[in-house]
This record gives sequence, C-alpha cells and structure tokens, in this order.
Amino acid sequence: MLLSVGASLFGLTVLAYGGLATYAILTSPLAPAVQGCPSHAVPVRPGSTLHNHAEITVGSDRGGMTTGCWATYHVPASSTPQDVFSFYAEPHNVPGWKLAESYPNTGYLAFRSTTVPGLRADVEVTTMKQYFAFGPSVVTYAISLCMCDPRSMAQ
Repeated sequence: MLLSVGASLFGLTVLAYGGLATYAILTSPLAPAVQGCPSHAVPVRPGSTLHNHAEITVGSDRGGMTTGCWATYHVPASSTPQDVFSFYAEPHNVPGWKLAESYPNTGYLAFRSTTVPGLRADVEVTTMKQYFAFGPSVVTYAISLCMCDPRSMAQ
C-alpha cells in the first residue's frame, strides 16, 4: 500500500512537472532578436536552400526559458565545405556579427552579435552521403541562433 502511494505521488509529480515544462515551451515566445525561424538575423550563403528548421527552447530544466532557432541548408552541388566555411569566415558576408571562434578542420564557426548583446550564433558545415552511407556527398550547413550559448542546443 505504501509503495503504491509513493509510486502514485512520484507519477503525479512527473506529470505535473512535464505539463508545466511543456506549457512553458509552447507558450514561450521566440526572442525578437532571433528574427523568426528560420532566422533572418544571420545571412544565408547565396545559392543555399532551406532543408529543415525548428524553434528550440533550452534551459527549461533550470527554470530559465531561452528560445532560438536551428536551421539546416543545402548548397549547390558545385560547392565545397571550404566554400561555405570561407563565406562565413569573411566579415563582410556577416555584417553585425563578430567571429569569436573558427575551426576550419571541423567546419565550426561561432559568432557574437555586435548589435544585440547576448545574441549568439553557430555555423557548422558538414558533408554527408546523400543516401545515409551511400551515394554522392552533399554539403550542408546548420545555423543555430539564440540568446544563449548555441552549443547548448543539441543537434
């Protein structure tokens, strides 16, 4: 009997917390500085096409609610990972952003907004096989943007 009551209370606690967290995520507005999802705050490389995007909320397990956006893009077949990386590494291609970190060997670039304090963005360039492990390689990149540390957004 005591075990049953304990399990019920635990289950009720989990349901209540889960319900509150879900409500907070669903009603949390996207930070205006993010400029929508997919975001228009970080320039997209010319010729790129949007592949996927999602609003992301981080920090709900710590009481804070920070929303952002994650989007992936395909580039023309003639593009290389180095082309995409070089585009984002050039300051004139990303006005309003300061390059904070870049690692050409992994295709990772991290930016800080020069106009909105706390707004940060990551660009990650990857090469994937078109059909999981087979077919031609396809160059894609992801832009993560939030009023937080974008590395906290699992991708």
